[in-house]
This record gives sequence, structure tokens and C-alpha cells, in this order.
Amino acid sequence: MKKPETLKNINIGKIIRAEMGRLSLTQEMLAKKLNLEKWIIRDILKQKSIKINKLIDFSYEIGVNFLCVYLQEMPMFANTKSFEDAVIIEIANGQGSVTLSKRSRTADFTQFIHIGKLLKAEANRQKITEETLADKLCCSQDSISRMYGNPDIDTMRLIDTSYALNYDFIRNIYLPYMAVNENEIIANDCISDPCTIKLKPKIISVIKEDKTIIYEKN
Repeated sequence: MKKPETLKNINIGKIIRAEMGRLSLTQEMLAKKLNLEKWIIRDILKQKSIKINKLIDFSYEIGVNFLCVYLQEMPMFANTKSFEDAVIIEIANGQGSVTLSKRSRTADFTQFIHIGKLLKAEANRQKITEETLADKLCCSQDSISRMYGNPDIDTMRLIDTSYALNYDFIRNIYLPYMAVNENEIIANDCISDPCTIKLKPKIISVIKEDKTIIYEKN
């Protein structure tokens, strides 16, 4: 599946700033909520794409699921083999002693997801080597090795890898556990079939160059 060109136009830092302005939430207030220095928040908000775990943290503290900004531009992937809860837990800590709760009200679930290991597991399942994936992503093999070893990942890099592997990691891995607010429901509360997932996010204003696009799903 080819990645839509519209994904390249998303500037998540600008979108987050716009939502903060709408909610009268200052950088100082957000820094206090996240227990971070103000300069760290300032630097993150200048970026066009940020790490997915940090994006999830921002989603919970601001009350808007910013993953939906990307999902509005991403078509549903074909049905593929999914990682069940037990697999995610086992890969994360090697013990399987933690029970993940779907539709969590906190961002704590990210500590149990080692996205690098899950990316590697899916590539191995498809018999895609590091060299082949590096060619698909136009990067070095060393970059792929580092990606496999990292429990976090830049959101746009994750989307690029999702298209390269034809596996929707955002909808299959992260989204089933997110419940930022009562207006956001995951249909059937399951991750096994990405095509059954329906979103009801809050209205999100997305700024693209000189235009403001309003996203709203019924």
C-alpha cells in the first residue's frame, strides 16, 4: 500500500500548539502536567513529528487523541496477523506477568510496549531482512538495528514502517488501549481486526500551510 501524500503535510507540533491555544493551556501548565522542563516542551512543540510515546502523553494531558490526526489521512490496512495482548507483554518484559487493560484512562500502557521488538517480530514473520527494510525506508541497516532496539519511535517513522511492512501498528498496537475521553470509543474493544475499529474523536483543527482543515467524525 502506498502512503498518502497528505501525511507528509502534517505538522503535529503546530497542531498541538493550536489545541493548547484553544484550551488556554500554556507551555508552563503542560510542562507541570508532564513533569518536564518548559524548554523540553518548547522544543517538542517546534517539531513536525515527535516520538509516539510522547504524543500519547500529550494526548492524555491535553484531552485530545492526536493519533487521530494521522489516522484521518491513513486508509485502513488489509487484515493482517495481529499481536495479541500476551505477545505485547511478553516482548516488553519477557515474563508475561502484566495484564494490559484495553481502553486505558492513562498513558501508562506504553511502558509495556516495546515497539522496536514488535517491528522486528513482524519483519521476521514476513521474512523481511534488515537490509530489505532499510532499502524500503531509504535508510541504513544500522538505523534499522537501532530502531529494533528502541522501545519508542518517531511517529512518522512508525507510519513509514507500517506502510513498508503493510501492518498498521498505530491501529493494531496503540489505539486499542487509548481512551482519552468519553467521546472516543474503540468498536468491539479489540485489536484482532483493524477493519472493525471506528473512531469518534473530538473535533480537531489541523493547520496545513495557510489552510485550516476541520476533522470531525460521526
